[in-house]
Amino acid sequence: MVVTAEWNNDCPDWQQLNTSYRRMPTSINLIKDEVGYAIPGVLKGSGGTATVSYSQSPSGSNVSFVISKGNSLAVAIETISATFGLTKEQLAEVIGSTRKSIYNWIDGSAAPRVTTLNRIHELQLTANEWAKSGLPKPTEQLNTQVLEGQSLFELLRNGANQNTLLFAGTRLNLQHKPARSLADPFA
Repeated sequence: MVVTAEWNNDCPDWQQLNTSYRRMPTSINLIKDEVGYAIPGVLKGSGGTATVSYSQSPSGSNVSFVISKGNSLAVAIETISATFGLTKEQLAEVIGSTRKSIYNWIDGSAAPRVTTLNRIHELQLTANEWAKSGLPKPTEQLNTQVLEGQSLFELLRNGANQNTLLFAGTRLNLQHKPARSLADPFA
């Protein structure tokens, strides 16, 4: 239903509202239950994950699907390792598992326990925020003491929260930033 009104300077109120029905152009309709999905617009099925992107058209006829098949756990593990500069052995120590288990998860031949999966999810969210913040990969500074006598690796291993890890990363970045020499203003 479309509500229309013709403008009249003498009577600029709701008396002249006229309702009319207009047939909208045929569109592709995707009906999905949003309850049960943590991320709106992401469909999970047996064939992979489909991300739905709606265009700005009023009819909604331009719907595109991006199908990403694969092991999302492997992607999460690679993201965490690449962002923090961790080896698989170090990552295993951080999440409380073994290196062999990590390779089994990447291959898809095994699945982690729920507590381990939650830890991987938290670390992936932290890695995403780390990258958004523009912090560099802390490979060389991973064992440098940064917060209360603990290194970034120890903070990761002890299960520090996202804000603590981002604070530590910012502090590391500031500590190891090369100092700029200022020109002598009196020369």
